[in-house]
Amino acid sequence: MSLTGRLLAKFVTSKIGTPYVYGAKGTDGPFTASKYNWLVANYPKVFTVSYKKKIADKQLIGKVCTDCSGLISWYTEKVYGSAQLYSKAYARLPISDYEKFAIGTVLYRQGHVGVYIGKNSKGQHVVVEAKGIDYGTVASIVNPNKWTCGLTFDWIDYDIYNPIEPKKISYRAKNPFPAPTKLLKFGASGDTVKWLQYELIEAGYGVKFSYDSVAYDPLVISGNLDKNTLGAVKAFQSSSKLVVDGIVGPKTIGALQSNVDKDIPAGKNTYPEPNVLLKQGSKGIYVLWLQTQLSIKGYSVPITGLFDAETTAIVRKFQKDNKLEVDAKVGPLTRKALLK
Repeated sequence: MSLTGRLLAKFVTSKIGTPYVYGAKGTDGPFTASKYNWLVANYPKVFTVSYKKKIADKQLIGKVCTDCSGLISWYTEKVYGSAQLYSKAYARLPISDYEKFAIGTVLYRQGHVGVYIGKNSKGQHVVVEAKGIDYGTVASIVNPNKWTCGLTFDWIDYDIYNPIEPKKISYRAKNPFPAPTKLLKFGASGDTVKWLQYELIEAGYGVKFSYDSVAYDPLVISGNLDKNTLGAVKAFQSSSKLVVDGIVGPKTIGALQSNVDKDIPAGKNTYPEPNVLLKQGSKGIYVLWLQTQLSIKGYSVPITGLFDAETTAIVRKFQKDNKLEVDAKVGPLTRKALLK
């Protein structure tokens, strides 16, 4: 079957009204008692007393149900959680340009996805999403403030009529670090941990995130499996419906690995351009953009995602070389110079 954006949109539209259960996948057929028991045992913070009561009241066991990512995998037959969809996307599109999105573009925010299906009869842009147990699968008007970006995939064909400026698009590239060949646990260190951190950043944990009611800082590439990295591992395992144990073994590694076959051309920054001021102490995916862009411009800087003293010194040098105010803060003028 040739996968297309238009057919994905048509498919999810046909599933409006399907009940929602966290962890349910339309591809599995009816939601079984054994699947329910497994989810209850592994995700007790989701399957609370009130959540289980809703499942019972709605008599969902025995019915075909889905969650947000399951709605997409129902069509594609690629069973990925929302974090995996973000990770495995070939291109990430700025939500500010949502009116230009091709039909079938996946809308993403941390922990949730939907499918853009185009305009309704009133000219409003519409997303179909498996919204939650209280709503089921519904069609909603796109509110760009509630989404982070659009995702497209190299295994889906799209009809693109209004191209987005290439410089606004961030891309998925190959991981430059070696994949682990043995279990990684809390306290591990080395290049294989850098591989892990790179993949977790590509899965959306390069920004502030939360898991199990705990807030975490954006992930950086340090090579140390610290508490922040452990939190990201557990959050990813939860999103991917794996056993949440914080141990990075074959199943977690397999879920993290990208389907990207070849690198983005040299000189292409694969990270999103910042829309906030960066300065010493900043962390995350925007700092990765800064460090990558400095590297493209010929400055030797470690690409870690941490705006440390070394990055500060290099930003100062770049500003001096380009006759900018030397304040080591990366705002609109410094970003503009970095893009020249």
